[in-house]
Amino acid sequence: MKKTLLTLTLVLVTVIAQGQVRLGMKAGANIANISELKTSAKTSFYGGLVLNIKTSEKYTLQPELLYSKQGAKLNDEPNALEGTSNDIKLDYFSIGIINKFNVAKKVNLLFGPSIDIRVYENFDIYNDWDVFPHLDFAFVGGLEVNLTSNLSIEARYKQGIIDILDFEDIYGYEGYDYDDSNNDFETRNLNGVFQFGLTYTFDFK
Repeated sequence: MKKTLLTLTLVLVTVIAQGQVRLGMKAGANIANISELKTSAKTSFYGGLVLNIKTSEKYTLQPELLYSKQGAKLNDEPNALEGTSNDIKLDYFSIGIINKFNVAKKVNLLFGPSIDIRVYENFDIYNDWDVFPHLDFAFVGGLEVNLTSNLSIEARYKQGIIDILDFEDIYGYEGYDYDDSNNDFETRNLNGVFQFGLTYTFDFK
């Protein structure tokens, strides 16, 4: 086991020394919403660290660790959250494995999965029921344009696939189709986020 770890460490150090791995930072704007609710898009931000592992001229693996502020804005009509903010606030630590494919000069296609760990939500009145599941699983897709060898700009969309509400709609039962056969709600409340931002990677040499 020790020999394996030592070998992996030496390989990583060699790759970094050859300039094939680059550490970077990214930040940008989130335009987030939640499906099937009476809400509108909420603008916030995301940011964190990335690691570019270039394995060929056409492919780079990019692990990411981001802090992502998401949620939605409640519309101005009666709802079950009187006394709280007009924003649904959901903050996540997002662990992504992004695949970057160079499809044209300075243009990369982005695609990969993300595991989002909820670290904050603002619905204190529902804490006893634990409204929002702690984990979301999402897929990310988009485009990146390299402005320089270190700086790039990106536009991408992240779609969650896990229902983030584990009982009735925050507006009550209105708007739901109730299925008596399985005693469950058919509507799925999913995170959806447009992301626009910049990434800067550092040279190790």
